Amino acid sequence: MTAHDDRARLQTRAEEFLEGWASAPVVLCNRRLDVLASTALAVSLSPGFAPGTNLARFAFLGPAEQREHPRWAEMATVTAGMLRESIDEHDHDRGVELIIGELSTRSREFAEVWASTELEGRVTGSIRFDETAAGAIGLSFTLLHLPGDADDLLIAFAPVDQASRTALAALRAAVPVVPEA
Repeated sequence: MTAHDDRARLQTRAEEFLEGWASAPVVLCNRRLDVLASTALAVSLSPGFAPGTNLARFAFLGPAEQREHPRWAEMATVTAGMLRESIDEHDHDRGVELIIGELSTRSREFAEVWASTELEGRVTGSIRFDETAAGAIGLSFTLLHLPGDADDLLIAFAPVDQASRTALAALRAAVPVVPEA
């Protein structure tokens, strides 16, 4: 079996897993924070959730205007904490090491966050997506490791209040709820 076959098999498995979550914003990543699969609703919240995107690169090397978001620093710290946990759990993961090296040399913000002694991953939190097709939506997130597969990480989002529930429902109505390929 080739590396391409392995990737295709993993992609199919990821898409099958997300079928049950199609009406919710959900993202499935590997330990390097590469988006393996996501629901259409998640992609409608942020282009960073599109399959094939690396969340760490998107956070630190993505469009400059995203760093102007009031909660960018907090979410960037969460993202760096997720990378720190990954490298702690997989000491010799060359892929994670390459991402950390790239970000350290190309992003001053990443280097500063990475150097923080208080950097630790979080499994819950909240984020506000201000520029969706349905307006601002506040969501809480939970990071889950899949049973039997500690390398994959599911990021599931839920509305934080009634206004966000209403906006998410409007967004859901405007977006096809088929998992992204």
